[in-house]
Amino acid sequence: LDAAALAPAPAPASAAVAADGCLTVLDVVETRPELSALRDALASLPNIRAAMDDASRTDTFFAPTNDAIDGLTRWGGFVERAKVRPPATRRRRRTRGPFFLGLP
Repeated sequence: LDAAALAPAPAPASAAVAADGCLTVLDVVETRPELSALRDALASLPNIRAAMDDASRTDTFFAPTNDAIDGLTRWGGFVERAKVRPPATRRRRRTRGPFFLGLP
């Protein structure tokens, strides 16, 4: 790999920078166009968003790009199966009344 591929990407000018000069994971996800699919998926996950917006956390987060998400869904056939297969329904088990161990 060349040095340009390994160099960190510059922070977008529109991102809010914390007092120590660091961006939160959520700042990066919300401002990078190549992470828009991840941003959209996180829109309905408030607890995860809160954790990603906590500047005191020191977690490592591997953010999949739009191309990676698209490639994974095409590779696994998820898109085709989602269009063809109806949603699964849960079946209720029937019981015949109380069951006591050791009794006929």
